[in-house]
Amino acid sequence: LLEQDGGLLLDALGHLGVPPENSEQADSEEYNPANQNRRSLCCLGHCFNSKNAAANLQFFRTRRITDIHRIIVLRHKTSGSTNNVGYNFVSLPPEYLLMEHLQVNEHCWHILLNINANEKKCEAKWQPVADKLQRMEIRFELHRLTKPGDAINTAKSLCESGVRHLVAAGGDGTLNEVVNGIFTSGVNTKEVFLAVLPMGRGNDWIRTHHYPKTPEETIDLWLKGQFMQHDIGLVTSTSPDHKTESRYFINIAGFGFDADVIHNVTYHPPRLFGLNVYTLSLLKTLLSHKPKAIQVSTTDGFTFSGEVFMVIAAICQYNGGGIREAKYAVPDDGKIDLIVVPAMSIPKVLKHMKDMNSGNHIDKIKEIRMTLATQVEIHSDQLFRAETEGELLTVGDYHIQLIPNALNVLTNIE
Repeated sequence: LLEQDGGLLLDALGHLGVPPENSEQADSEEYNPANQNRRSLCCLGHCFNSKNAAANLQFFRTRRITDIHRIIVLRHKTSGSTNNVGYNFVSLPPEYLLMEHLQVNEHCWHILLNINANEKKCEAKWQPVADKLQRMEIRFELHRLTKPGDAINTAKSLCESGVRHLVAAGGDGTLNEVVNGIFTSGVNTKEVFLAVLPMGRGNDWIRTHHYPKTPEETIDLWLKGQFMQHDIGLVTSTSPDHKTESRYFINIAGFGFDADVIHNVTYHPPRLFGLNVYTLSLLKTLLSHKPKAIQVSTTDGFTFSGEVFMVIAAICQYNGGGIREAKYAVPDDGKIDLIVVPAMSIPKVLKHMKDMNSGNHIDKIKEIRMTLATQVEIHSDQLFRAETEGELLTVGDYHIQLIPNALNVLTNIE
């Protein structure tokens, strides 16, 4: 919410019960402080202007603004005199609400269970989950997924048949497939509600949303019915022979080192008793990794040209089994957090490994470039791989596009 020629002050009024002075809505139900679902974030005294807009935008982005019923925009109007100041109170329409609350028991939920997730342990974990769903009187239909691609095809078919309430039961790969099924079905995705039962091995996406660790505990969260209008990303790769491939993502798309790790996990999985395949592949990839020369540009004017270790396009924060690659990412802010990590020596990477796990590498490695974007182009004349939530894409040039507030997703973000 920016104006080039005027300052802006954001003030979200809700449970404080203090309507704006002289507002026509001052006595309306909209400002009823008894409504517990309406929160507020008071940013009084912090104004936007053309000189520090980017810094101020980052200030607001890194502080959660959730469950706001109305955002009041105070437009500073000048009429030749600094003493002549007026204000307009503008209520955002309903489509801008960040949260939606759903009566979960009123709907039948279609659960897509990946029985192969978490080294085929999902099937054994399912019965206690089913028992609790029945006790909680949540109606559901179960769809067992047995092979890669099943979740895409099943979610797509269900949406085409009119289903609008889905559950991804598995890991990050299962979630990615369900999202791709929804978005290739041709339906209005803003009508779809998606919950997640974490039954995979990594479960990176749920970390940003503060889900419980077990699917049984997640059912309690599910019953609260708090759904976020989640951003979705789309990566389109174009190979040197002009073949294209597109993949949606709800968490993080990784380019360079991230994708090389996934490539080794998929095609050259190392084996050593006591260590998981991903950790071994990460170490193996690090020891053999070569920086790649790339060019990056965004429609917002950001550019980069040089050798990189990796590039991250993030909607959420965690990837690679709990590594906090993008600690400032907010899933419903309408922006991709684009993080460019320039080429680094192996000793430097190892030195900052702890920082990478916690997310502090963004602040401590001064060479890292970070920006907010809605569309990104990545070009390289070298083999520069890409992945979205563990799914490799065709190698080539990449176009990344954000689809803002595109899907209703169960969240526990307060």
